[in-house]
Amino acid sequence: MKMTKLILALSLIFLSGVVAGSAATGIFVQKRIEKIMHGGPASVRDIVVVRLARKLNLDAAQTKHVREIVTAAQRETLRMRLARQDELTRVVDQAALAIREILHPGQQEDFEELYHGFRQKWRVTEEQISSLDAQ
Repeated sequence: MKMTKLILALSLIFLSGVVAGSAATGIFVQKRIEKIMHGGPASVRDIVVVRLARKLNLDAAQTKHVREIVTAAQRETLRMRLARQDELTRVVDQAALAIREILHPGQQEDFEELYHGFRQKWRVTEEQISSLDAQ
């Protein structure tokens, strides 16, 4: 009986550690994604530069150059998106309409809210492109 209680206690301790670790990891990942989403292009650039610097063991000068290169590439891709934004928006709006058609009325309301937020974050502006140089 004592051995069974000991095994049960150890199993509970182990399982509670797994649950706590999983929850903490989920919260960490969610916060990181939110930071990227709300931080815009500059956040994405910073994550790319930090990851490259760490994985490639870049020195300060190399990191500075990589940051400049990533910024230039990001600026160019944003300009390309800006130039074709109306076309891209039309495609995404058509997909959203198709999704809306298969949803129930309550789901449609929730989808509208989600989609409105997505469109605001997804839209590229000249200010976003200019802000890359300032940061």
